[in-house]
Amino acid sequence: MKLIIFLFVLGKTTVIKAMIEFYMTRGIICVPMATCGIAANLLPGGRTVHYRLHAPIKMTEESLLKIKHNSPVAELVRKATIFIIDEITMAHKHLIECIDRSFRDLRECQDKPFGGAIMIFSGDWMQCLPVVPMARRAEITNSTVKASFLWREVKEFKLETNMRILTAGQENKKYAKDLLDIGEGKTKVFPEHGEFAIKIPEEFKSKSSNLKEFALEVFAGIKDKVKQGLANQLVQEEWDNFKKWMVQRAIICPRNDDVEEVNKIIMDEIDTQAHIYRSADKLMHEEQGTKYTQEFLNGLTPASVPPHILVLKEGSMIMLIRNLDPQRGHVNGARYIVRSLKSKVILAELAEGPNKGNQIAIPRILFNPEDPRIPIEWSRKQFPVKVCFGITSNKSQGQTLKKIGIYLKNDFFGHGQLYVAMSRVGNPQCITFFKPPPITDDKKKKCKIDPNQPLFVSNVVFKEVLS
Repeated sequence: MKLIIFLFVLGKTTVIKAMIEFYMTRGIICVPMATCGIAANLLPGGRTVHYRLHAPIKMTEESLLKIKHNSPVAELVRKATIFIIDEITMAHKHLIECIDRSFRDLRECQDKPFGGAIMIFSGDWMQCLPVVPMARRAEITNSTVKASFLWREVKEFKLETNMRILTAGQENKKYAKDLLDIGEGKTKVFPEHGEFAIKIPEEFKSKSSNLKEFALEVFAGIKDKVKQGLANQLVQEEWDNFKKWMVQRAIICPRNDDVEEVNKIIMDEIDTQAHIYRSADKLMHEEQGTKYTQEFLNGLTPASVPPHILVLKEGSMIMLIRNLDPQRGHVNGARYIVRSLKSKVILAELAEGPNKGNQIAIPRILFNPEDPRIPIEWSRKQFPVKVCFGITSNKSQGQTLKKIGIYLKNDFFGHGQLYVAMSRVGNPQCITFFKPPPITDDKKKKCKIDPNQPLFVSNVVFKEVLS
């Protein structure tokens, strides 16, 4: 078998790094990639699959890589022995099948999967699956690589030893075991509270009475931290400590609307001057202008594009939502500290990963969003960033954090989202949940939080994917 998949529960990145070093020191050409920028940034020489192999953004069952036969990339595909793709569980089967078709052609070997190349896939099926807009459960599971005809060629290996449990203290070992139970859907379900509802232990419940208190519980002292950090930019140790403090925490939310709510609260706490950047939005077909106004375009907020009104402050934390310079670590999902705000560029410094410290001048770029819920072709020119004190569970995948809050205004709705959120930290003392009280129908006012009320959260697990 030429197609190999490694499914590591924990510790896979370390193993992959060791494999890359092993192959490279023996002169074996190995191409490391990942399905998302954060994961790619953790690998030596890693790039996203789309960047390295020129994969089209919009995939179909007939797509091909945009690689010319006489190009340097084509030569790499022909000469390389091993291709590694991390976070394979997030990849749509159309992407993997696209690579297979193109490799057979480029390597002139039609009768072998991937043209005879050795493919090493790694991932964790307890984590998030491919994003398929407006899809039902069956459609999502059918989009995974497990549903591909290529899966029958797979030889599967599994990392049996949980390194987090092995090396952790007694309390952390219990937390790690409980996490695995959540990921595998073994935690007791309370159907009276929802199809996937599980009970969260009391020690994880926040004592905050509102979202602002909760946000400042996670980012305690952020006002002073930003002030001191900016004042000591020229003192490398002080500046590094500030960056480290910022990127080690986040508030994880199920939905983008909740993220925006969190970000606004924390941004209001930062004392530096606010800079407002408005996007340039326009229809691709002018004849639609009478039906869809400028105000309508400005109000569109698909997850794949920045907002029309982007409010930023020096010292705030932002995330790239496009790959700008993968060689220097400037990839989709990377987090930065804003150092200076100009009219045409944002000057920011990479705050995490092996390329941390690299600075970038971020320009405005053109977005052409594709969303089945929006029946028009339109474009938006805006800085490719979002404030990221709050992030969705999907965006948190691949991050390692020291302090997280989980905001449950809405519940988790996708496979593995709760597991991904909770597994960003290894210490149970570093995680806290906050669920705001409901709004009564009659008075339109929030009820008070009952500290004795058990907290239930949806743990969506598609067990057919795990088997």
